[in-house]
Amino acid sequence: MSRLVKAIPAGSNRKGLVAQMASARGSTPAKEYWERVAKYIPSEIIAAFIAINCSLANSEPNLKYWLSLANLIMCAIFTPIYLGLAANKNEPKKTQQIVSFFAFIIWSYAISGEGGIYGNSGWHIFHSEIASFLIIAFSLFSGWIIPKQKP
Repeated sequence: MSRLVKAIPAGSNRKGLVAQMASARGSTPAKEYWERVAKYIPSEIIAAFIAINCSLANSEPNLKYWLSLANLIMCAIFTPIYLGLAANKNEPKKTQQIVSFFAFIIWSYAISGEGGIYGNSGWHIFHSEIASFLIIAFSLFSGWIIPKQKP
């Protein structure tokens, strides 16, 4: 299974082609939809983000803030770079890189919680209700985004 979402040819009848592609792979449009959602989430980068945040748990507050901020920036920047490196030479990757970048920001907000850069250790903008809403909204709507191949 490729790390990137499969693209459809530009100018294609999206609905019919998605069903055809799913059928050709022995799948269903619903299964393909949820696979796109999963592929858009940069789980490898999120895992690194979590691991670094965990190592900062007992740090002095000022140091924790700056290292948490550096972790967020580093992982956000590395998300599109990583996906660009994971793509095959002729594979369209721009859509994947953009959607996955926003997915990382949403997931980093949700998993940082009250003690992370978005919460008490940083900007004081974390709200669990917003985090839940963002994760659910991303999961419901990102599957509709299908990259298009250049003609």
